[in-house]
Amino acid sequence: MKKILFFVTFLLIASFSNAQLLVENFDYPVGSLLTANGWTNHSGTGTFLTTISGNLSYAGYPLSNVGNMIYVTGGSGSREDINKQFPMIYQGSAYASFLINVDSASLTGDYFLHFAPVPMGSAYRARVYVRGDGASGFQLGLSKGSINLTVPAVFTTASYSFNTTYLIVAKYEIIGDTAGTDDIVKLYVNPNLSLVEPAIPTLVHSDTSVGNADKPLATLAIRQGANGLGLRMDGVMVSNSWPGVVPVELANFSANTNGNSVDLQWATATETNNNGFEVLRNGTPITFINGNGTSTVVNNYAYSDKNVSNGKHLYQLRQVDFDGTSKIVAQTEVEVNFTPGKFELMNNYPNPFNPSTVISYQLPIESNVLLKVFNVLGDEVATLVNGQQTAGAHSVNFNASDLSSGIYFYTIEAGSFTATKKMILTK
Repeated sequence: MKKILFFVTFLLIASFSNAQLLVENFDYPVGSLLTANGWTNHSGTGTFLTTISGNLSYAGYPLSNVGNMIYVTGGSGSREDINKQFPMIYQGSAYASFLINVDSASLTGDYFLHFAPVPMGSAYRARVYVRGDGASGFQLGLSKGSINLTVPAVFTTASYSFNTTYLIVAKYEIIGDTAGTDDIVKLYVNPNLSLVEPAIPTLVHSDTSVGNADKPLATLAIRQGANGLGLRMDGVMVSNSWPGVVPVELANFSANTNGNSVDLQWATATETNNNGFEVLRNGTPITFINGNGTSTVVNNYAYSDKNVSNGKHLYQLRQVDFDGTSKIVAQTEVEVNFTPGKFELMNNYPNPFNPSTVISYQLPIESNVLLKVFNVLGDEVATLVNGQQTAGAHSVNFNASDLSSGIYFYTIEAGSFTATKKMILTK
């Protein structure tokens, strides 16, 4: 029996709101390499960025005081660049929010974080800089792309204090689509996340040069630059909408395939007015799991999705408040590759039903399948499947909205295998 474990760091496709695509709290033992914990090295040796003890704190930021943190240095000697992927964004905006605490920065300045497409190449986007102000603090900078062709990086006129924690949000805004060169980037310093996105950012940068063409984004990178730099970083989150405070802080979300079942597990660190979670498979709700209202302790949740057909499936969690407000808070994609040991026709679910139910069956080999529904008189009322199908688990939806209440039978023929089961329609 094949088992595959998938983890997600709070994700999503750009058509949903407030979805966390990537969350990194550096919650690993002190001294752990990031390249041993889901990050990929794309420059340097991949052995320098490690976790350090402690974490950063910022009031109102949901990833404050969680796990450990990292120390990003720059200058001469061995350095590295690492990246982590998230579900690709083709439209809308990508937001990277994180906490930093800077203790040193050269006057030249350098960038330490950016977005990128996949494959990454050198098409870095929304590069975030830090440079010393020549006195007792530093300035933050921003550029749209990796090539400063016509518009160099812009820096804040205000200075910020060393050894002080700041909340940073970098935004890459896709204008229309990822064609052309009209996308822009914005930077927010210490925004109020309990409010909507500020109308005026701290910095904005646009470069319409051909070398800074618009890009879909699927990677976040952390960089040790060539110029002097020292900063602590913590609470990294990528989302496709303004990262305001959400009523539920997810601690983890995982999916484990077990045969033709997908076992979902997730945990919350905190909950506020949480009615529960709607679980969706490929955009369709399949169950609702009650929440714990308001809670400040860890709560664990689980759901097993049975008789899932072979192929790739997208699972999403939609968190629902008591007032009905809802938002997608996590997602992951899993692939089921299951070959059953025998033919089998499952009990339909739900049963009794009104007006729809799902009929599932298993094929150990590729077969010509005929699946029909009959009434108690033996009259055929529907043909649900008639054709060749691959080995594996299969499901089909039966909608009986045009039929009257009563008992019905569904029969399968697959090669030499036949089976019949009863279901009840109640209106």
